Amino acid sequence: MSGLPPTVQLIAPDVTLGKRVRIYGFVNLYGCEIGNDVRIGCFVEIQKGVRVGNRCKISSHTFLCEGVTLEDEVFVGHNVTFINDRYPRATKGDGTVQTEADWECVPTLVKRGASIGSGATLLCGITIGERAIVGAGSVVTRDVPPGAVVAGNPARIMPSTVRGNMAAARSGTESARKAPEKDSGQGFGVRIRGERPAKYGQRLRLAGKTPTPLRTAGQARNNSG
Repeated sequence: MSGLPPTVQLIAPDVTLGKRVRIYGFVNLYGCEIGNDVRIGCFVEIQKGVRVGNRCKISSHTFLCEGVTLEDEVFVGHNVTFINDRYPRATKGDGTVQTEADWECVPTLVKRGASIGSGATLLCGITIGERAIVGAGSVVTRDVPPGAVVAGNPARIMPSTVRGNMAAARSGTESARKAPEKDSGQGFGVRIRGERPAKYGQRLRLAGKTPTPLRTAGQARNNSG
């Protein structure tokens, strides 16, 4: 379309760009290394010393500070923030403004194929393992193992068998719906986690408890008044 203003890109001369890099508008890059086939969205800042591997995607409004390294094929969602100072201060103890000599840059490593969800914050000094996933909005305070899925504040590892357990639960529910109820002769027409009523009664008796017979709907109405 004609009449559009030129795209604003602040790319310093000391930036190393690989081949086929796609950079959108309003970015600020300086002193960093960008690999091949990388996509960088709008309003992204990448500071000096950052290394971005090949085939990475960095979505809009994300901040990659000094000390961050992304290996190949890393996905970074929108508005992701990295941190490189554990105890940030604007001034020194005497009230004068801090300089680079007054604080330590703590590095962060994101391994190959990992994904960082939108709105996540990663504290410094950690490693995100290969193919790991950080859920959107998470605050990551420690290392993430390879292949793990973490979420929350602070981010915790999600059970790797959740999907399998849910599928098994659904399967069990369907089986329970299809199977007829069996009474053990003890008056306990109930099912607990797919167990037969006899097993339910046995388990309670072994625990020293007496199973309470279930009341029918009619009995409940009569007893209520």
